[in-house]
Parts: sequence; C-alpha cells; structure tokens
Amino acid sequence: MWHTSTGDRTLSGSEATLIVQTCVAMIDALEWEIRNDNGAVVCESGVELYDEQMVYQRIALLNEVCHGLLSPAQAMPELTAELEATVMAIFETVKSQIELEIDAGQCFGDSCCDMRSMVLAAFIDNAPGSEADAANIEDDLDDIPDPWCDEIEQWDLVVELLADRILWDRDFEMASMIVDEEPEMAEAYKQVLGIANDYFSMAPPEVNEGDAPACLHKLRSFLNQSALPRRPR
Repeated sequence: MWHTSTGDRTLSGSEATLIVQTCVAMIDALEWEIRNDNGAVVCESGVELYDEQMVYQRIALLNEVCHGLLSPAQAMPELTAELEATVMAIFETVKSQIELEIDAGQCFGDSCCDMRSMVLAAFIDNAPGSEADAANIEDDLDDIPDPWCDEIEQWDLVVELLADRILWDRDFEMASMIVDEEPEMAEAYKQVLGIANDYFSMAPPEVNEGDAPACLHKLRSFLNQSALPRRPR
C-alpha cells in the first residue's frame, strides 16, 4: 500500500505491469553492480538522491518501494525523500528503456515497441481515485502517441504524467539544498513548502552486504508473482 497523489492504494493492472518490468531491469543492474564491486553505479537513473546512495541502500530502497507499491499486505510507509526519489528513479528508468527501444529501431530496424506499449496501456488505464476517465484522458496530451511513435519528448511527458499519479510533488529534488542550509533556514523552507520535518532526515534503509544477493533474489521472485493476474476475491 502506498500514499499516492491519487489515494492510498496498491498498483494493479497495466500500471503494476509497467512497474514490475522496469524494476526487474533495475535488479539486473544492481546484481551486476554488487558482483563487480568497483563502486561504480552501473545504470544511473538521473535522480541524484537515489543515484548517490550506496548500492546496498539502493537495494533496500527499491525493495521497500516495490513492496509498498505492489503488495496490499504491506504496511504503508511514511514518505521520505529517499523513497520518493526511488519512485522517480523507476520512472526515469522507464524513459531510458523507451529511448533504448527507439534507438534500437532506428539503428537496427528492430520493430519492438514493448515498453512503449506498456507505458501507453498504463497511461490509458484510469488510476484509482483519479477524476480522469477514458473519454477525456487525452486532455493531458495534445496527441496520445501510438506505440510506434519515436518522439522521445512525447514519451517523456507521458511517463511524467504516470509518475504524477503516485508522487505528490518533486520535493525530494530539494534534498541537497535543504540539508546544506543552516537549520533555521532549512526549517523555514520546509514550513513554507509544507514539508514534514523528518522528510529529509530519516535514514534510508540498507541491507547488509552479505544479504544483498538474497534480497535481490527474493525481490525478483516477488515481482514475478506480482506480474501474475490476481484472483478475484
């Protein structure tokens, strides 16, 4: 369960499928990173607060976010800058996957549009709690792209709109500024912006080095199970 901008909910349907497939790709990169153990980030998301974490923190963050977004039984975590940065890192990875897909098509004649199709399906599906409906969802875009569209900027906008269904804002992007400020000024910023006092100060989760491979294996298994259709109750 997650406290999203469209209500307290667990992702389902096409939205969940997109998150699952993207997080599996992120697990692949994290597994490569811990095997090589050279301190380099294998695949930077472009989200500074997520990328700057140690690999064992990124593993723990991804694990907590995946369970929070996809498991109805998971207790809803208190939102922190690191957790929300991890959510954004997932969507930035979606953008990267789309760009790779488009580049492959242009360079090698690859006709695959799987990622774009998943993004489009997730976008068209109504998010629970959203006031949009299938008849007017295109109001968010001048033109909803088709799966073969190779305009990266168009897809970036669609992905940002998907992220907005989960994230309330982008306050996590202010982490370095707030942390570096004098305490009085930092408190003033948070008060004006309506940011919780401990939003930037809660320590991110971390797994032990020896437990990291098993944690990623369990997370992959959880995601594989999450990708299966849920039986109606």
